Amino acid sequence: MTEPSTPPADRLWNVEEVARFLGVSTSWVYQHAASSDLPYRRIGGLLRFFPAEVHAYARGQQPEVAPVLPMRR
Repeated sequence: MTEPSTPPADRLWNVEEVARFLGVSTSWVYQHAASSDLPYRRIGGLLRFFPAEVHAYARGQQPEVAPVLPMRR
């Protein structure tokens, strides 16, 4: 059995990439993010995901939450 293709881990993933990695629909990703079950960050109107947190979620582990840094003015 082959692993699903994954985007590079050095950048944030979008909804489609998370869905592809987990083997679920994009609506499933939106639903689980909205219920705070799947960790995500909102950037503008977009949902973005840290690959390490998605991997931890897939393993059933609590992810290490990355700090939220304030924006510079």
